[in-house]
Amino acid sequence: MTLSANYAPTKTLGNGSTTVFSFDWNAISSNYIKVYFEDTITGVQTLQTAGFTIALGAVAGGTVTFSSAPTSSEYVIISRDVPASNNT
Repeated sequence: MTLSANYAPTKTLGNGSTTVFSFDWNAISSNYIKVYFEDTITGVQTLQTAGFTIALGAVAGGTVTFSSAPTSSEYVIISRDVPASNNT
């Protein structure tokens, strides 16, 4: 699997009922996925470390599923952070 240098993190507004958010770029490993909530008023982003699961697609993309739906006062940002020294 290869990674494209051109990718854009996904940014989706929560609505209080949706728990599954998708992305369509390669990630290699769920360890490289970072999930943030961004406050819609202040723009402050907070890294999420619990309360969700990540499922990668067979070729590319995947989903982040939250145990509780993000509210309409926050964006869900899904990004990747692959170390430059990755041997995979």
